[in-house]
Amino acid sequence: MTSGRRRSKECGHCGALDSEDNRLSRCLGCYDMLYCSETCQKAAWKKHRRRCRRASKRENTLLLEDDQNPDFDASLTYASKYKPNVKHVEIVINYDDDETDETKGVVLTAETLQTFLELNRGRLESVYWEMDDPEVSSAGEKTNEGQVWTCLHGLKVLRMKLPVFSKSRDLFALIRQQESTICSLALIDMALGHDMNADSWSRQDCKLLSAAIGRCVNLVRLDLSYNFLRDGDLDAFLPCLPDLRVLLLPGLIGKAYLTDRSCKLIAKTCPRLQELDLGFHRKISVPGVKRVLRGCQDLRMLQASIRLQPNDIKSLLCFAPNLLVLHTEFRFDETIFLDAVRETGGRLVLDYFDNKTLDGKFGAENVFCIKGLPAEIQQAYQRSKDVCDEVDKDHAEATVINEWERALAEYGLD
Repeated sequence: MTSGRRRSKECGHCGALDSEDNRLSRCLGCYDMLYCSETCQKAAWKKHRRRCRRASKRENTLLLEDDQNPDFDASLTYASKYKPNVKHVEIVINYDDDETDETKGVVLTAETLQTFLELNRGRLESVYWEMDDPEVSSAGEKTNEGQVWTCLHGLKVLRMKLPVFSKSRDLFALIRQQESTICSLALIDMALGHDMNADSWSRQDCKLLSAAIGRCVNLVRLDLSYNFLRDGDLDAFLPCLPDLRVLLLPGLIGKAYLTDRSCKLIAKTCPRLQELDLGFHRKISVPGVKRVLRGCQDLRMLQASIRLQPNDIKSLLCFAPNLLVLHTEFRFDETIFLDAVRETGGRLVLDYFDNKTLDGKFGAENVFCIKGLPAEIQQAYQRSKDVCDEVDKDHAEATVINEWERALAEYGLD
């Protein structure tokens, strides 16, 4: 569990100093934290586990963020020469409203990126590409061309946020090159659906994208957030993905087109779902949500833009034996909240969109008090909250495939 290499520091749990009589050992997961005994290591694990996971990935992860070192070319060149074991690549270019890449000094060329990707052909397991506003940037303007990405094969995780491929077929080709291995695919905010803007992708593009996704039969996580998809776009791929555990399809306010027809399809084709996000699709009704809950008995988290009435809670919960979170867009009153908590023995965390705390944690008890409920209900409620908070943190990790499996096992709910 730990190695016996001596370090003149202190125990990460009790604070005991390293000495001849009390030699500290390091955690073999990350080689960073020191402990004086296995007892202290086990006691500190719940707090240490996230840092341990991040640190253990440090050697095989290349993280490029403009806030850290904007000279991406230099970092890629260094990694090409001195980091032969890179498996995970994350490239993040964020822009503030009043800034452009010229003020941040981001340096990224297609040639350098392509050289790095070719050198790591077959070794990379995950790629995360995020460019928050490519329209204001010249940095990476050529990195969207198809030839830069054609060398990628065998990825398990591909996450892209706002890449503007010059040709839609290049993106489809990239997806199809990973179709036999990819387990997690995220294409976020890419204007792939039927938007009313002149620069939106065509309906034919949507059909081609749906067909490409449908060939990725090993997917367990699919994120198509903010893509203006319509009901018919789901028909081409959902029936081909029976092992999906996480399906994220939120729309944008005023541009969210899914209806109860999509709920019927999801209930029929995705029985093993654990998380489903249908946020901002206001044409989806309570009966549509009931259909999803009836067909997806393993569902743990559901987000939908429904208006809850007092008589809705019991009718919804009778179809949701394992649901831990029901997240709505619209506010509800305290009676609805307390009925849900009591009805589930504290298992269900009922929440609404504008009620997340500043640290991102779930729980309408930030507004409604549960202190008057029995202690066992409060304890069960807290456990559900802990699971959901853990999953919410894992959403940010670019290499995550199924965050629910890990969190549920850790809290004894698998």
